[in-house]
Amino acid sequence: LGGILFIDEAYSLSKRNDTFGDEAIDTVLKFMEDHRDNLVVIVAGYPNKMNEFLNSNPGLKSRFNNFLSFSNFSEKELHEILLFNASESGYAISEEVIPHLKLILSKITEFKKPNFGNGRSMRNLLEVSIKKQAFRLTSNSQNLKNKSHTKKELITLIKEDFDLNDEELKVL
Repeated sequence: LGGILFIDEAYSLSKRNDTFGDEAIDTVLKFMEDHRDNLVVIVAGYPNKMNEFLNSNPGLKSRFNNFLSFSNFSEKELHEILLFNASESGYAISEEVIPHLKLILSKITEFKKPNFGNGRSMRNLLEVSIKKQAFRLTSNSQNLKNKSHTKKELITLIKEDFDLNDEELKVL
């Protein structure tokens, strides 16, 4: 009480034949009604699924009187998110990658599905690229016998690390 209850992916509570989800919704509804002056409840999720969720219980939608929709990030914003995530993880992205990233980002947005988590897709892209970099560096080390890598090589992602085929891009 006196705080905020945030339920992300709230639609997961309203699955068919899920008595636990129904019970959770009923409990939250009662709590919201009993403490409406001392509680804020925020539910979040993908728009279509949230509409289904809000219509899954006769009293649910009327308990929420403010609705906010957030549009997907632009390709420029996705690029900034990727650079930020890389930096926060201790990695640098080589300048040679920047033109290649524009192509990757346009393909990612082309392949997006209704449940596209575009900020999350940048985290996934970074993780895939880091794995490819690790494979590239270990393969090179084995070929060059005991070659140690510089710190710059270890923290810099290059174009080769972002070479993903369409199938790999579709799952981001």
